[in-house]
Amino acid sequence: MDRDHRDTLIHLTSVMMDYLALREAPKACDIIWGLGSNDERVALKAVELYREKLAPLILFSGGKGHRWKELTKPEAQLFKEAALRLNAPASAIIVENKSSHTGENVAFSLRILDESRIPVSSALLITIPPFQRRASLTVKAQRKSIQCVNCPISWGSAEGWNVEFLVHAAQLCVGEIKRLQEYPGLGYIDFEPGQIPSRILECGEATANLLARTR
Repeated sequence: MDRDHRDTLIHLTSVMMDYLALREAPKACDIIWGLGSNDERVALKAVELYREKLAPLILFSGGKGHRWKELTKPEAQLFKEAALRLNAPASAIIVENKSSHTGENVAFSLRILDESRIPVSSALLITIPPFQRRASLTVKAQRKSIQCVNCPISWGSAEGWNVEFLVHAAQLCVGEIKRLQEYPGLGYIDFEPGQIPSRILECGEATANLLARTR
C-alpha cells in the first residue's frame, strides 16, 4: 500500500471509528461488563474500573467466537485469567463462556445474572472500539431497563498503526456500519438506520472500494 492510500485509509477509518466507538465518562454502576474479543485490554480496562470502585462485580462474556480462531480458550476465560494476574479477586468475576457472537454475549450473560439473582440496572460496558456502538444497542434491544455507560478500550491514533492492523480495523469498521444498517430489521439491535450520518455511510463505501483496489 503506497503512502497516499495509507493516509486516505487512516482518515476514513478514523472518522468511522469516532462514530462507532461510543465513549462516555465512567460512573458507578451495578456491574462492569466486558464483551469478548481477542484483545486482553478489555480485561485490563475492567480491572482498572473495578479498582476505582465503580462496580462490585466484573462480568466477562465470550466463548470461542468465529472471528478469533487463533484463541485456544474461550474469550471470557482468557479475560478472567488476565484479570487474576492483575490481582482482581476471583470472587468478583463472573464468566459467560458459551457465546459465539454479540447477541449471545448479551443473552447468555443476562441469563446468568437472572439465574444468580443479581439485579442489574446499569453497566459499564467494555469492548473493542469498532464494536462499542452495536454492543450497546444489542443490550438495549434485549433489556431496555439496563443503562449502559460506554467505555471502549483505546487503540490509540490510527497514525501509529502498522498497515496490517490498519486494514484489519478498516474492515471491522466497514462491517459494523453494514450491521447497523441490517441488524435492526432482524431485531438484533434497537436502532433506526436512518440515524447513521451520511458522512459515515460515505466513508464506509469509500473504504470498501479502497480496500478492494489495494488487495
